[in-house]
Amino acid sequence: MIQLLSRGGSNIPYHCASANLFEALDKLRKGSMTAKELITSVEKSHLTVGIVVSEQGGAFGPYSDLWACNGPCIIWGPNIWLRTLAAEITGYRASGSAIFVRKSTVEYPPEISLIHEIGHMKQYIEDPDQFAKKVQGLNVDGNKGTAEIEADNLRRHENPICKELGLLQRVKYNDFDIPNGGSFQK
Repeated sequence: MIQLLSRGGSNIPYHCASANLFEALDKLRKGSMTAKELITSVEKSHLTVGIVVSEQGGAFGPYSDLWACNGPCIIWGPNIWLRTLAAEITGYRASGSAIFVRKSTVEYPPEISLIHEIGHMKQYIEDPDQFAKKVQGLNVDGNKGTAEIEADNLRRHENPICKELGLLQRVKYNDFDIPNGGSFQK
């Protein structure tokens, strides 16, 4: 289930946050069958994800002390865009790396950050313990767990949705074109 939270740390009034969130979800559902299926899957889950609409870019965690979320929580900025390098992905190698045509700079609208974080929620629903271990770096390969999570999220969720929306797709999660993780206000 998706639940809008009114928490400290955000100056966006609840009624505005609600309108921003549901407008973005509708836009994603209407523009992409993959997004519609992903959102529906998360909404039907036995787990609840709290969404805090904020002035900050996207983030997901099993919980957040900073935002006072006791369970899975998405932080999403309805005015935050993402500038990154992306390409037309034509397939994937057995190793999982993308096969693509040259990279170009793209600016993703805020909805892409939202669906990316909803993709993390889906990963969490599938295996909460493994997700938490990878995010917390408790696996033997250190930061490799986070890289695996991001690559899986791009491959299964974000990139198919971007393609359906007519956008180029990120080849690597950290292909940011500007500082601060590529996030900026437009």
